[in-house]
Amino acid sequence: MHTNTILIVVVIIAVAHAFAVVPADEFTGYYSPRDSVWVFSMDSVFVHGTQVPELIPHSTVTIREERIESMGYRDLNEVVTGEIPGVFGNEKGVMGYGVADGSAGKLSIRGLGGDPTTGILVTQNGKPEMMGLMGHPVPDAYSADFLRSVEIVKGPASLVYGSNAMGGVVNMETKRLFREQFQTRLRIAAGSHNIRRFSLQHGGKKGPFDYFLLYGRRSASGHRPHSAFRSDAHHVHLGYEARENIYLAFQGKSVPFYAEDPGPAGGEVGAEYDIRRSDLTLSANMGLNWVTLNYKLYRNRGEHEITDGFHSDDYLNGAILKHTFAPFKGNSTTLGLDYRSYGGTVHNVNLPPMWANPSGMDFSVDETAVYLLTRQQLGIRVVPTVGVRYQHHSQFGGVLIPQAGFEYLLTDATTIYASYGRGFRSPTIREMYLFPGPNPDLSPETSGTLQGGVRYQMSQTLRLDVSGYYSRGDNLIELTGQFPNYTYRNSGDYTFSGLEASTKVIPLPGLHLDLNYSKFFSKREVANQPTDHLRGSLAFHRDLFTLRFTLEYVEDLMNLTDAGYKKLPSYMVSRIGLELVPFKFGYLSLSVDNLFDTDYQTMRGYPMPGRTFEGGITFDF
Repeated sequence: MHTNTILIVVVIIAVAHAFAVVPADEFTGYYSPRDSVWVFSMDSVFVHGTQVPELIPHSTVTIREERIESMGYRDLNEVVTGEIPGVFGNEKGVMGYGVADGSAGKLSIRGLGGDPTTGILVTQNGKPEMMGLMGHPVPDAYSADFLRSVEIVKGPASLVYGSNAMGGVVNMETKRLFREQFQTRLRIAAGSHNIRRFSLQHGGKKGPFDYFLLYGRRSASGHRPHSAFRSDAHHVHLGYEARENIYLAFQGKSVPFYAEDPGPAGGEVGAEYDIRRSDLTLSANMGLNWVTLNYKLYRNRGEHEITDGFHSDDYLNGAILKHTFAPFKGNSTTLGLDYRSYGGTVHNVNLPPMWANPSGMDFSVDETAVYLLTRQQLGIRVVPTVGVRYQHHSQFGGVLIPQAGFEYLLTDATTIYASYGRGFRSPTIREMYLFPGPNPDLSPETSGTLQGGVRYQMSQTLRLDVSGYYSRGDNLIELTGQFPNYTYRNSGDYTFSGLEASTKVIPLPGLHLDLNYSKFFSKREVANQPTDHLRGSLAFHRDLFTLRFTLEYVEDLMNLTDAGYKKLPSYMVSRIGLELVPFKFGYLSLSVDNLFDTDYQTMRGYPMPGRTFEGGITFDF
C-alpha cells in the first residue's frame, strides 16, 4: 500500500511536468462565456485566502465563485469535498443531508471532524456557524447560491477561531458587489427524481451604497421512498462606505428546510425534519493609516422539529474584534478578541425512563478569548509566523493554544513551508447536559499537528503541491459503558498522519487538468475518512461551450454504526457536464452524475442514486 501511495504521488508529479508545455506568453487562460471575459483556472482554486488569516503557511485554500458555478456544485459540502485533498464529506441521496440520527453531510479534514461534525468549524464571513446545543454545522442551510468564495484551512486553526477548529476551518464568503453596476441573475434547473432548482439574485452598487438580495429554492422527491427534500433560502446584504476607508455592513440569512430520512435499506423508515435556521450580522471595517480594524456582532438562531417529538430552540451570539497593524517594516500583527455565548432549550425528548430528561430546561455556555498572531518578513526569502491564544470557558476554565510556522522561498517558483500548532474542541452542551450519557465535568479535546510541504508554480500553466502531516490528539470525548449506563468521558486518543498531492495543469490552450490525491494513516478506526482518495477533472473550453469530466476513487471508507465501525466497499464514480452559450445574456447547462451507474455508498445502508440527469438555464441581466 505504501508503494502504491508513492507511485500515485510520483505519477501526479510526472503528469504535471510532462504536460505543462504552454508558455505563459502564448496562453493566459480560458474564455468564460457567462462573464464575457478571459480568466485563469489557476486563480479559481488553490490560492491564499483573503479573509481567513494565514494561520499556517500555505494551508489556506480559496475556491472562487467561477469554479463553484462551472463545477455545478449545489451546496457547501459539495464544494469542499470536490476540490481539496484530505477533505471528505458523506452523502445519502439526491439532495439534502438532514440532522440527528440518519443524517449525512459529515465533514472530515485529515481524519478530524467527528460524528456529528464538531471537530471542524464552519464559518460565514468569519463568524461561527453551528447549532448552539449540539455544536455542529447544519449543511442543508449552506446553499451554493450564497457563495462568492469558500476558504479552507487544513490543520488546527484554534489560534484564531477557538473551539471546534481542531481539524480546520471552512469559511463561506457571501456574495456582494465591489464595483458600480446593477446585476440580476435568474437560474432554473430540473432533473431526475423531481429535482427542481430556482434562484433569483439581484445586486447593485451606486456611490457609497451597495446591496445584494437572493432567493433560492431547491427540492427533490429523492431516489428512494420517503427521501424528499425542499428548502427556501433568503439572503440580504446592505453595505455603506461611510468614508474612503470605513465600510459598514448588515447581512441576514433565513433558510427553512424540510427533509425526510428513508432509513437504511431494508430497515425502518426514519424521521422527518422541519428546520429553520437564521442569522444576522453587523460589521465595520476600518483602515486607518498603519492599522486595520474589523468589528463584528452576530446572532444565529435555529428551531428544529422532528417527528419523534423532539423540539429545540438554539442560539449562538457573539462579537469579534480584530486589529491588524504593522509596527515595523515587513511585519503584520493581529490582535483579536472573541466572545461567544450559545445554548438553547429542548422539549419532548423521548428518552428511556431510567435517564434524566432535560425537557424544558435552558442551557447556556460562554467563551471569551484573546489572541495574538504575527508574521515577519526576514530578507526576501523567509517569513516566520508565531501566535498564541488564551480562551476561557464558563464550565471547564482556560486553555492556552500556541502555534508557529515558516515559509521559505527556495526559488522564484518553489516554496517550502512547515508549521506546528495546537487545537482544541470544547465539550458540547449535548455532551455535558443532554443525552445519552451527559457529563458536566468533561475537559476539552486537544491536538498537536506538525505539517509541511513544497509548492511549485511555473507561470500560469502549472501548479504542484506535495504535503504531509503528523497529528496526535488526546482527551477525546467518547461515549463509554453499555445501555442504559452510558457516560461521556475524556478517554480517547489518536495518532494520524498522511500525504497529499495535487496538481493543476494547462497542457494546451483551452484544456485544463486537475488531479489530487490523499493518503491517510491511523492507528485507530476513523469514520468518514478514506485511506485513499483520488480525484481528477478534465475540462475543455472552446469558444461558446465547456465540456468537463470528473472522476473520483474512494478506498477503505469507514462508518460508525450501532454495531461499531464498518468498512464500506471501495468505489469509483464519475460526472460529466456541458455548458453552452447560445445567446449573449445567458447560458445552458447539462450534467450527468454517476455517469456509469455505479452502485456505491458513502453512508452504510444508504445506497446512492444511479445515473442522474439535470439541465438548467441561466439568464444574466
